[in-house]
Amino acid sequence: MSESQDDPNWIPRINTNGVYTYYPSYAETLVAYNKPTIMPVLFLEENYEDENNVGELGTPKVLRRQEYWSMGGGALAGHMYGSFWTDRLPMAGNHT
Repeated sequence: MSESQDDPNWIPRINTNGVYTYYPSYAETLVAYNKPTIMPVLFLEENYEDENNVGELGTPKVLRRQEYWSMGGGALAGHMYGSFWTDRLPMAGNHT
């Protein structure tokens, strides 16, 4: 669990607070939303589609829950999405 404002050195250099967690997305999003230095919150990463992180497979139900929870927790700048199948690129010359 982390967000961009965890390191105070970043605060003057950023204009969006990014959130990263594999646990319930509303929890860390709400922490980021309530920081004293106000800036938009963008939910960056959680379980990907068909990925298994912290014992929970990225099923459509889990992915919808993560998105709703992050938006409800204050990620009003948006929500990023990832997929097991699109985050792996084959190495050059590897055609398997």
